[in-house]
This record gives sequence, structure tokens and C-alpha cells, in this order.
Amino acid sequence: MKKVLISSAVCLAAAVTTISSLSLATSLAPGSCGLVFNNNGPESWRASSTNIAFGLTPAKTSVNREQWLKDASKSMMDFLEDKNHAPGQQPHPDTPEMVFAAEEGVVVTAPAKAIVNNAKNTIPLNYTTDPKLQGYHYDEVPRIEVSGLGPSGILRGTLLLPVSSHTGMANAAKWAKTDTYDLYVLDASGKRILTIANSAPSRDFITAHELEIQMQPGQTYLLQYARSGSGGPSGYSDGRGYYLTWNGK
Repeated sequence: MKKVLISSAVCLAAAVTTISSLSLATSLAPGSCGLVFNNNGPESWRASSTNIAFGLTPAKTSVNREQWLKDASKSMMDFLEDKNHAPGQQPHPDTPEMVFAAEEGVVVTAPAKAIVNNAKNTIPLNYTTDPKLQGYHYDEVPRIEVSGLGPSGILRGTLLLPVSSHTGMANAAKWAKTDTYDLYVLDASGKRILTIANSAPSRDFITAHELEIQMQPGQTYLLQYARSGSGGPSGYSDGRGYYLTWNGK
């Protein structure tokens, strides 16, 4: 059987990971799923809020990439709390889009409409070292093209996953510590071909999740995110998904 994608096991005592129609049962001892971050590394600021499967290779990072993730997290929190509400008006907390940062060295191209959307949306779309290529979410399920994966074709990266605050900050504060979430990948026909995370624990208002996906050249995959506190992605498709395409380079 051809394995289309590579899964990262979930940070749970018992998890089931699905690759195409092949089911692999992974039994992990409690506590065996942990962080492998260097406590002195630039990523140590998010050690307590990051889910990463035991044995998974974390995305290559850098001081600049971690600063981008920090800035993105702040933008998400500001939106979540509606800190930029008009003077004299009550804040209306809302739910920001999820954010993806490919590992350092991977080139991510955002659509032109995303690059010029910063006046309407402060939530970034893609990590890039070139400000001219910085995209922002644009009220559609975003599409990004990746290159620089090399012969392995493995895309590694970090997702920033927000809690839902559509019913107010009191519920958001509770759900930030009690929610679970799922991450999975659909093919072009809408068939689920990969479960990345099944009931993974929320760590904070913004949870980081390290993942890896093996891409096939020219194929487009839909990465989706669902939380127990706010249901599936169908009601907020542009904030709960990414279309990912690898150009083969």
C-alpha cells in the first residue's frame, strides 16, 4: 500500500493515527509525549504551550522565526480579546484564524490577495523572511505553496491554534485549559487521509502544535482543525483550514 502522508502521533496515552486506509494503533505511556525543546533555545518561550509527539523531529527554527511566532500569537490574542475595539465601545471577543509557520528554510508563497490584506486583517498567514511575501488571512480558506522541502518531501512546521472566544472570555479562559482538538488532512476529493491529532489537549489560549506531513509534488491537501469547545471547521472554514501544495522543489 502506498503511504501518502506521514503522521505525527498524538500527545495522549492512547492514540489512533490513520494513513490512507491503513490504521496504526500507537500506545504511548502517560507522560511519554513531551517537549524536546532546548531550554536555552529561541523556542523555549512556548515550551509549556506546545504539543509535540514523542520522537517527532520538531521544525527547524531560528530567533527570527520564533519572534514571528510570538508576534503572530500576540496578534491572535489581541483579536481574541478585541483589544483594538473603538474607544467608548465594549469589547466583543472573537476567534482568530489559526496560523502556520513552516520550518526555517522552507519557502512559502501566499496568494497576492493575502499579501495586500494587512489593512483588513492583522492575523498573519505565512512565516517568511521576506516582508514583501508576508500574507494575511483573507476571508477564504487560505492557499499556500511550499518549496525547499528537498528530496524527502516532508513539510515540518508549527501551528498556532486559538481557543474559541465567540461566547466571551470567561468561557475562553476555561476552554483554554479543558478543550481538546483534532488535526487532520483531506485529499482533493474531500477524503480524510491523515489524522495528525485526535483529542490533543489545549495548553493555553493559543496552543502550538508541531507537525510533519509528507507531500507529493503537485498534490493539494487541506489541513483542518476542530476543537471540542467549538465544533468542526465547517462554521469557520477560513479560520480552521489551510490548502497546502508542494511544487516539487
